[in-house]
Amino acid sequence: MSRQLRYIQQLVPNTTHVSVGSWNLGSDGVSIEKASGYVPFAANIKKAGFVPVGYVFSSSKSAMLNSFSDPDTFATNAIHAAKECGYEGFELDWEPADSSGEGEQYAKFLGAVSRKLQSAGLFLSADILTSGPFFSFSDIAQQTKGTNAFFSDMNTYEKQYFDDSVQQALTAFGLGPISIGVDVDTQLSPSEIEERYQFLEQENVCQISLWTSEDDPQPYYKAWSKGLNALAKRCT
Repeated sequence: MSRQLRYIQQLVPNTTHVSVGSWNLGSDGVSIEKASGYVPFAANIKKAGFVPVGYVFSSSKSAMLNSFSDPDTFATNAIHAAKECGYEGFELDWEPADSSGEGEQYAKFLGAVSRKLQSAGLFLSADILTSGPFFSFSDIAQQTKGTNAFFSDMNTYEKQYFDDSVQQALTAFGLGPISIGVDVDTQLSPSEIEERYQFLEQENVCQISLWTSEDDPQPYYKAWSKGLNALAKRCT
């Protein structure tokens, strides 16, 4: 973890928040469980000058549906974990294998959780996708209006899909609560990376979320760092 933080400090010095995949959503939909290999990372992230964020992953549609009926208990458990571990917020990365329907329910869930976390001095972040009705941008924007919730549209891949995804996210949320997610593990050429930065600059995007699954992400960060730092310079 300390090696990854050093790479971020060196290559992407304008980073503000760091989240590590450490928790899973329980099958009951309200509990959050420490993932295999969990490490207490918050202190190291704070020491490096970043904001530590808890991260809850799920691919279980049934667990997600269970959570929709009791957002209050889920939020209570998240607040307890945040206080215990030193997080300043929680990120949800929920990727249902079946993404049909339930978009309005998920949006209402995010609204209820974000309000309860905010009342406890915490914030909610959620990864969202343009694909599938489970992620209804317009419903999410409406249900979380007035909260400090933050959303990341996680699509980097095919260029036209990336462009369309960015535009849909900005139309629904505006520039404030949305970040554009970049999967830095994606094998793109320098010219393809540059194309994406040019589009982000054209759309006045200033908030970027980096995602990597690599234990040694240095080469991936290097590939993206020039454009990221140019964006940061333009936006400050």
